Amino acid sequence: MNSNFQLPRSLLIGAVAVALMSATGCHWVRSRFHGTPNYTKSSESRPLEVPPDLTAPDTSNAMAIPSTSNLGSGRVVGEGGFTVAGSAADNWPKIGAVLAATDGVVVNGNAQAMGSYDVSYQGHTFLVRVEDVNGQSHVVAISANGQILRAGPGAVLLETIKSKL
Repeated sequence: MNSNFQLPRSLLIGAVAVALMSATGCHWVRSRFHGTPNYTKSSESRPLEVPPDLTAPDTSNAMAIPSTSNLGSGRVVGEGGFTVAGSAADNWPKIGAVLAATDGVVVNGNAQAMGSYDVSYQGHTFLVRVEDVNGQSHVVAISANGQILRAGPGAVLLETIKSKL
């Protein structure tokens, strides 16, 4: 058995050629496409262009608090409450007495620090709240989701309170 096994010269040249081709093949393929991959030309990769006439809406007055300077005694405020002369601290117990004396009203609880009564009236539960506004008391009815009640049992009860104060 001969231990000097030799590869034929053509096989050796073929192996060197394959090695050279594989080492430079990526460059050869890349140069065929001019060095710019097609995915970089897609419209999704371009920067966002905002039309020149497009402007942001004016939000400078978005959080403006309405003026309370025009609140008069006994006057309906924003169709959801009324004001009465005197501070909230003075009127809170008076409103509690009116609620206790009104038929169909159940006072479930109260929080004097918050100026509110939790009441049930005509099958609805809501808050009657008293707060100071420019030296007067503002009285509103507020639903469980925080909306001012402008109609229904809340508005009816406010009218009753207003007439008895």
